[in-house]
Amino acid sequence: MHEGSIDHEPPDGATQDGSVDGEPARDAGADRAVVSDAGSYSPCPPKGRPCVILPVGDSITAGSQSSSGGGYREPLFHLANKNIKSITFVGANTSGPSTVDGLPFPRAQSGYSGYIVDTVAGRQGISQFFPAQIVRYKPNIILLMIGTNDVGAGVTGIPARLARLMDTMLDADPSLLLVVAQIVPQQKATPDTKNMEVQAYNAEIPSLVKTRADAGKHVKLVDMYGAFTANANYSTVYLADKLHPNDAGYALMADTWYAAIGSLLH
Repeated sequence: MHEGSIDHEPPDGATQDGSVDGEPARDAGADRAVVSDAGSYSPCPPKGRPCVILPVGDSITAGSQSSSGGGYREPLFHLANKNIKSITFVGANTSGPSTVDGLPFPRAQSGYSGYIVDTVAGRQGISQFFPAQIVRYKPNIILLMIGTNDVGAGVTGIPARLARLMDTMLDADPSLLLVVAQIVPQQKATPDTKNMEVQAYNAEIPSLVKTRADAGKHVKLVDMYGAFTANANYSTVYLADKLHPNDAGYALMADTWYAAIGSLLH
């Protein structure tokens, strides 16, 4: 284990059906093997224990405008179950259905409606919660998508703010996997100024991820924007309003997250 890293175990009594909402995981010694060979890197505990996932972001992470309130977490949990993989969610907030596939659904998440990357110009930022939430919840994987409200509010220097947040997360536990998403598009407008700003922000994220991956950090990129815009009618097919996905959009997000982490789950 890396010096200063955090030992991982799922919440007490957790199985594939999840954990007590928002409860932190407990120390459990060497639950997983993290070795120098990058090809052998495995952020999740061995089969029999759920992989602990911390969803982090804004109202999209919270599941706003999804019919159940579960957002992408509900179809992601379903995908894991379907593929006989075990996951649970942790976080400071709760939303979503009570059960999925007949199993108790772990409703925890750290999505904060209206929040930006960090607190600036009177807007609250999610960076204030880190590294404390990593110390508390001990996630194996963080799913991070943030920046939609920054673009909407015209906040400056968003990529630099994201970079600092990424470093805070990665430094808090060098053995976790941080999966960073390029943000989803907004509904098309004429002129489509905001989506041009979204694209400009998204274009900066791959280099942030690559720099840290090249330095040996466990970080991956997912392209949520491209997943949505692959359908020319994404504004109506995948979005419920200007900013938030509908159920089909959240299902697409789940597919995109799962493509990045599915092979690491047990």
